[in-house]
Amino acid sequence: MSDETKSSGLTRRQTIAWTAAVAGALGVGGTLLMRQYHGGADDGEALGPYDQAFDEGVQASEGYGGDPDLLNPRRDYWPRTVSAPHLVVIDALADTVLPGDETRPAPSMIGIGDFFSEWLSAPYPAQRGDRALLEPFLEQLHAEGFANADKDAQVARAEVLHADETETAFARFLRLTAGAYYTTPEGAAIMGFIGNQPMQEWPGPPDDVIAHLEREAAKLTPFKSEL
Repeated sequence: MSDETKSSGLTRRQTIAWTAAVAGALGVGGTLLMRQYHGGADDGEALGPYDQAFDEGVQASEGYGGDPDLLNPRRDYWPRTVSAPHLVVIDALADTVLPGDETRPAPSMIGIGDFFSEWLSAPYPAQRGDRALLEPFLEQLHAEGFANADKDAQVARAEVLHADETETAFARFLRLTAGAYYTTPEGAAIMGFIGNQPMQEWPGPPDDVIAHLEREAAKLTPFKSEL
């Protein structure tokens, strides 16, 4: 496949780099949490769809292989498998749980569909687990006509999903949506994260931060060695 530009203005190379950033932000703990969240099977207990797909992905993995051929780099990616109707649902649901306003763009405006298209299509164990979990969930919402419902109905449906503690697919969707959104330049700006910036001098931490640390330090019990 080519490194074509999609409707969001992102190339596949950029979107894959985005998924890598989200994987790092969520961390390995996110995957382990999902296994626990889905009732990671104990002895004699049936595997859930996430766990089964995760394990199959691990078993099918052949590792990273040798060093890449930098003189003849491969430019073929895995095929994108998320259907167009599911992408429409993803945009609608993401915009419902993280609605845009005059101060921040809606997820659909910064390519959340592209992110999910790459994430759910990737061949790695965690992504295979998410695909097994989220595809039936997205199909259910598509069958319900979620994307075509009015905003009030979409919010009401999302609230029902949020209130259902057994609805782990929705919880995973929220986690991925937030992870994707806030690893974009727009999301980082909303949080006030400026990253590494060149400075002529280091002004030190603000006075209120120092005062807070001093208050917390005063609460600590002095350490007494028993030696």
